Amino acid sequence: MTAENRSRGGVFPPYSCLISVYYKENAAFLKNCLDCILAQTVKPDEILVVKDGPLTEELDGVLSEYDNDYPGLFTFFCYPENKGLWHALSVGIPVCRNEFIMRMDVMIGRFLIVRKNSSRCLNVTRSLVVLEARCWNSKIT
Repeated sequence: MTAENRSRGGVFPPYSCLISVYYKENAAFLKNCLDCILAQTVKPDEILVVKDGPLTEELDGVLSEYDNDYPGLFTFFCYPENKGLWHALSVGIPVCRNEFIMRMDVMIGRFLIVRKNSSRCLNVTRSLVVLEARCWNSKIT
C-alpha cells in the first residue's frame, strides 16, 4: 500500500491499471484516459500498458511523455503485431504486479475491477475506485 493511499484515511489495497493500446486509438483519448487515471483520489501503484502491435508516432509520444513524467509508474508490454484485445488482456493480467486490477478502456473510459485468479468481477464500492465523471465529460480537441 502506498503512503499516499494510507494518508487518505482509508485502507485501500494496491492496484494495477491495465490498458491495451493499438494503432487506431486516438491520441487525445489516450491522454484523457491517462489523465483520468492519474486524477483519482486513490492512484494505482502501476499502470501496465499492453502495446498491441506497433503504434503510431503520436501514440508512442504520448506514452513516452507520461512515462517520463511519472517514473516507475508505467510498465510496457509490447507485441510485434496486433493480436486483438482479448489476447492483450489475457497476457496483461498475469503481468500485473497487484492482486487487484482496474481494466481501463481508452476510447470510452469504461473501467472494470477484477481480482487476479478469479473468474468474477468485483462489485466496485465508491470507496475503492471512483472514476470522476468530469474526466469523460471534458471536451476533446
